[in-house]
Amino acid sequence: MRNWKFILALLWTLPMAAQQGFVRNEGQWNDPYTFKIQLGPNSLFLTPDSLVLSVLNPTDFHSEHIGEHHHYSDTLHYHHFSMVFNASQSLQWFGEEAYDVPLNYFFGKQRYWRSGVRSFYKVLARN
Repeated sequence: MRNWKFILALLWTLPMAAQQGFVRNEGQWNDPYTFKIQLGPNSLFLTPDSLVLSVLNPTDFHSEHIGEHHHYSDTLHYHHFSMVFNASQSLQWFGEEAYDVPLNYFFGKQRYWRSGVRSFYKVLARN
């Protein structure tokens, strides 16, 4: 029961710490998630049937800072935690309260380039 409350509290506070909010996957990433929220080196992915949290191993982060830059190891190790919703067939995620400025993604192969990608303060799951 405590784990469930922790995850709920984490999801409630994510937009407060996130820099871009919940970014909709409009094809700029070749992955099955609908939204992604970036928290420093960590990410939360919202898929049709689960939440996936990707957390950087703390030993790969060095506390020395040069201005606004952080230092990381040459090789990064992530831990992935997922919570699968068995009761739902497929969740539909919708963004609420969009940020004013859309994002642009011009990296990798040109077929993944996207402009005008919306990000949101909140997301809502239906179904």
